[in-house]
Amino acid sequence: MKTGQAVFSFGAEEIKAYAALSGDWNPIHIETDAAKAAGFSAPVVHGMLAAGKMLQLLAEHFGVKAELAKTQFSFVRAVCAGDRVRVEFRETAEGWTVEAYVEDELSIRGKVRR
Repeated sequence: MKTGQAVFSFGAEEIKAYAALSGDWNPIHIETDAAKAAGFSAPVVHGMLAAGKMLQLLAEHFGVKAELAKTQFSFVRAVCAGDRVRVEFRETAEGWTVEAYVEDELSIRGKVRR
C-alpha cells in the first residue's frame, strides 16, 4: 500500500478568493479581529477549501481523481491562515485515508473510496 506526505498553507488572499467563489463571507474567514474574537489566531480557512487542497495533492502525488460523492471529511480542529498543514496519505483496501495536521494535532480526517 502506498503512503506519502505533503505540506501546504493558505494566505488571507486565497481565503478571500474562496469566500468570493463560495459566497461564504462569515467574518471569521475574512477579518482577523472577528477570528480572534472567536478564539482563533488568524482568519479560519474554509473547511472545504482545505479539503479540496488535500484532494488536489492526492491527485498530484498519486494520480487519484476523487469523486466528491466518494469522499468523507471530518473537521476536528480549525486551520487558520498561515498555518503549516502537513497531510498524510495512506492507501487502504477501500481507497485512501487523508489526514491533515497543524503542529502535530489532527485537524481534518478524510476518506476517499474507490
